[in-house]
Amino acid sequence: MQIQTIEEKSGLDRATIRYYEQEGLIKPQRLQNGYRDYSEKQLQDLLKIKLLRELGLSLDTILQLIEGREDLQSVLDNQLVVLKAHKAQVENAEDICKMILQDKVTYETIVPGKYYIESGEKKCIENEVVSTPYTEYVYLESHPIRRYVGRYLDQLLTSAILMLIVIVFMRVRPFGDAQSNLLSIATLFLYMPMNALFLCLFGTTPGKFVVGIYLKTPEGKNMSFVDALRREWAVFRYGMGFGIPIYNIIRLIKSYNIHTAGRELEWDYDYNGDVLYTEWDTKRGVLSAVLAIICVTAIGFSAVDAQFPKHRNADLTLAQFAENYNIYAKQNRMMSIEGRLSEEGEWYTPGIYPGPDKTVTEVSDGLRTEYWHFSANENQELTEISIAASSSSRVAVISRKISLAVYTAIMSQPDADIRTAVEAEQMIYEFVSISDKNNKHFDFNGVIVYVAYQEVADIIYKADVVITIP
Repeated sequence: MQIQTIEEKSGLDRATIRYYEQEGLIKPQRLQNGYRDYSEKQLQDLLKIKLLRELGLSLDTILQLIEGREDLQSVLDNQLVVLKAHKAQVENAEDICKMILQDKVTYETIVPGKYYIESGEKKCIENEVVSTPYTEYVYLESHPIRRYVGRYLDQLLTSAILMLIVIVFMRVRPFGDAQSNLLSIATLFLYMPMNALFLCLFGTTPGKFVVGIYLKTPEGKNMSFVDALRREWAVFRYGMGFGIPIYNIIRLIKSYNIHTAGRELEWDYDYNGDVLYTEWDTKRGVLSAVLAIICVTAIGFSAVDAQFPKHRNADLTLAQFAENYNIYAKQNRMMSIEGRLSEEGEWYTPGIYPGPDKTVTEVSDGLRTEYWHFSANENQELTEISIAASSSSRVAVISRKISLAVYTAIMSQPDADIRTAVEAEQMIYEFVSISDKNNKHFDFNGVIVYVAYQEVADIIYKADVVITIP
C-alpha cells in the first residue's frame, strides 16, 4: 500500500506516519522506484499505535512493547494508576476554576496561594503530543495556487537569468524567433537542476521561498539532489505536460483538481519530501510581487537589448560594422537575397564566390547596380560609407541594402536607444520615398546621411549616398 492508502485506512496524517517511521515504530519496504510500500501488518501496527496513544502511552513505551521488552498487561496496570491520578487532578483543577470564577477576581487581583491544586501521591501524566521536526512551519493539506505561483516565479527567474547572460553579457546575435525558441527550451531544462540544487542546499527555491513553501524529509532535513531532481522531472512530466501547448494546460487543470480533492500529486508520491508552508502574510505578498517585477524588468531589458546590434561603440571598425549589418540582415531575412557583407567590405552572394565591391541584383522591373566604398582612419575605425547606385526602376534605386546600412550605422552608436530606432526608421522612410527625389541631408546623432538623386534620360535613375560616421 502507498502512503495515501495507509492514511485513509489508519486515519493518521502523513506527517504523523512518517514521524512514527523516524522513531522506528514501523519500517515500510522501499520499492525499486523509491516508493514506500506498507504491508497489512504495518497497517495493523499503526492502528495499535493509534489506540495506545489514545490511552496516553508514550512512544518509548509503545516501542518497548513492539520490540517485546515490555508486557502489555503490566504497562496498562501502571497506566491505569496514572490515568486515575490525572482524572483526580483534572477534577481538582475544575473545582479551582469554579472557585476563581465565584470570587470574580482578575489577573491583577488573583492571590496564587489561596488556590492550590493538591498533588499528594498523584502523578500528572505528561501529555505528550506527537511532534514532527516541522515546528517552524504550518502544514497545509492543499494550497495549489501558492505552489503554482512559486514554480512560475522560479521559471521566470531562470528565464531572466538566461536572457541576461545570453543577450546582454554574451551579446549573442541575431536573436530572432529561432533563438527565442531555443532559449525557452533551455529554460525548461535548466530550471530543473537549478531547483534541485536549491532544494538540496536550502530546502526551498527562490520562488518557493517568497511564497513560503519548503520541501523537507520526514527527518526535517533537505532532500538529496537526486530525489529533488527526480521530483522536478515528475513535475515537468505530469504537472507541465512536457511544456507541450494545450496538453500542458490540460495537465495543470488535472493536477489542480487532484490537489484540491485532497489527493497526492504524482510528484508527491514518496520522493522523500513533504511540502510545507509558512504563514501567509503581507510581507510574502510584497516579496512575490517584487521578485516578479524584477524578473519581468530583466526579461524586458534583455528583449529590448536584443534589438540593438552586437557592437555599439564610438570607434566602430569595418569588421564590427559588417557583423552588425549581417545580424540585421539575418533578422530581416535579407541575407539570402541581398548577400552578406565581409569584414573587408566585400559582398558575399549565396552560392557565388566573393567578388569585388560591386553587386548586381536583379529586380522585378530592371537591373540595379551599386558601387560601395568603405573608408577608415589609421586606427581601422570606419569613418565613411559611400554608395553609387543606379537602376532602371525609380522605386529600386535606393535598395533595402542601402537602407539597412544607414540603419546599422545609426544603431551602432553607443547612445542609441529605442527612440533612436523609431526615429531612424522614420528618417529612412523619408529618404527612400519615391514621391520626393530631391537631394536630402540628415544629421542623426552625429551620423550624417547625404542623398543626391539624378535622373538620366527616362530609363536610368541614379543616387549617390554618403554615410559619415563620427
